[in-house]
Amino acid sequence: MLVTMKTSLTHHAERRLYCVIVMLLSAATITPAIAQGTTKANASLIAQIEKISERSSGNFAFYYKNITTGFTWELNEKTPYPAASVIKIPLVVTLYTLLDIGELPSNQLLRVTKRDRVGGTGALQGRKTPFNLSLQKAVSLALNKSDNMATNVLIDFVTSKAVNHRMQRMGFPSIQLNRKMVHKAPPENWSNAHDMGRLLEQVATNMILVPKGFESVLSVMKRAPKGDKLGKLLPKGTLFARKGGRLMHHIHDVGILTAGGQSVVIVAMISRFKSRKKAARALHLTGKAIYDALLQSQ
Repeated sequence: MLVTMKTSLTHHAERRLYCVIVMLLSAATITPAIAQGTTKANASLIAQIEKISERSSGNFAFYYKNITTGFTWELNEKTPYPAASVIKIPLVVTLYTLLDIGELPSNQLLRVTKRDRVGGTGALQGRKTPFNLSLQKAVSLALNKSDNMATNVLIDFVTSKAVNHRMQRMGFPSIQLNRKMVHKAPPENWSNAHDMGRLLEQVATNMILVPKGFESVLSVMKRAPKGDKLGKLLPKGTLFARKGGRLMHHIHDVGILTAGGQSVVIVAMISRFKSRKKAARALHLTGKAIYDALLQSQ
């Protein structure tokens, strides 16, 4: 079931539609999508993730693909979730594509003014305005520091319309950028686990265009800290290129984990949780279970 949210929905209509979707999907018996040729190690991992999802206290969506072996497993993967800061990945992917094909100037400086100052995460909040940012610096701040001011000037430059058009053309219709950070007014930004996972697969396999003079999306994401979600229990030095996001009732973490000579794409999204502590713990255990499974399958 794929639902594309329209920006013309009113705030109350959008909330009602979202609640109906979640209720219908929760009431239904959802069969996880499992690739053929599931090994014993993968079957064990699936069982662990299913158990973890049941204890997350929320609606748990999951996408997993082993880039090395091709094994794929998904859970509630078509359910649309508010994207939080994970939406910054498709924003940067769209920027890179438009720069590479010459639709946007690669030497553009982004002007940050007082009106761009917003709450939430980031490194620019205390900086005196106005000032200029290079595109590469804005990308690095948006992905590595989850900087909302840098993200918003990128949105002004790229436009949400261009992002949504690009995601539609790439085959990821659930990914929609409809507002800036961290505006609470509707419409919301959306994605499901399936589309975000497939987009990350292109990032992981270097299928995303890289404009001249810029770092790849994967290289930028590799510099992000492991964070307090999927990466919480991973050993020091583990290679995990990732981006997290959280809102009042939603917590997500997505990325490319490399361990045991294998690389895997992971998307874990938890919505409408009853306990933030349990939801966060579910992400901690998910990351550790995947890491252990990769080492065991060497």
